[in-house]
Amino acid sequence: MSENDFLIKNRKAVSLYKKSLNSSTYLQGDGYDGSWFFYFNNGILTELNQGQRQSDFILENRNR
Repeated sequence: MSENDFLIKNRKAVSLYKKSLNSSTYLQGDGYDGSWFFYFNNGILTELNQGQRQSDFILENRNR
């Protein structure tokens, strides 16, 4: 899907999250649970996901 087609269909539901020379990222939702990120490179949708999030805690094995 092209970025222009995407914006025509979803203009009111998404907001521009990040923009660079060749790529754009749009956010649907508030950035928390249930939100979706749409990634465009050179005007073409390349990825759709719910974003990356670090874990709240890290477990270490201290019995080595």
